[in-house]
Amino acid sequence: MKKLPLFLIGCFILAVGFNFVGCSSTPAPATPSAPAGLCANPSSQGFTSIGTINGPLGAGTMYAQSVTLASAETATSISIHFNTVATVGQIRFAIYTDNGSSNPKNLVVETNPQNVAPSSWNSASLPNVYLPAGIYYMALQVTNNTNVDYNPAGGSLPRVTYAYGVFPDTFPAPPPSPPTSLLSLYLITCP
Repeated sequence: MKKLPLFLIGCFILAVGFNFVGCSSTPAPATPSAPAGLCANPSSQGFTSIGTINGPLGAGTMYAQSVTLASAETATSISIHFNTVATVGQIRFAIYTDNGSSNPKNLVVETNPQNVAPSSWNSASLPNVYLPAGIYYMALQVTNNTNVDYNPAGGSLPRVTYAYGVFPDTFPAPPPSPPTSLLSLYLITCP
């Protein structure tokens, strides 16, 4: 009797005992997996400089500051600068879409609460949120009245009374926002 190579015997046993798919003496090449995505060219959207105006940020208020993305981006983090007289407490961030009338509308993503660190940038990671080109709002709320840094650049900073906690799915309609200084607040995005 002619002896079969061992790998063929294994294939025959597989064919008899199981639903046979195929057998080969050479292993199939492994499907290459894509390397973890790295952002080679991150960019910032918003104000990355530490503002020169010391101003209040009130508890029980939800703030939103717009940012315009000229092209589709993936948001990876959001940051704000608290000055030296900031009160310790917690902060939460979120991103909202635009309602078409220069105000925030629908919740895109929110972060977990984190402790405020005075005299530093306070950053929160985002779960790599894809944002098509357009206008978005970086929203935030704090547990305690505190002080942050504002930039002299004027703009709109919609704000509404809102108890600290989970962000609503739809941003409540804010009253008209008079021109004001803008927060030292920005997103990090990747193309």
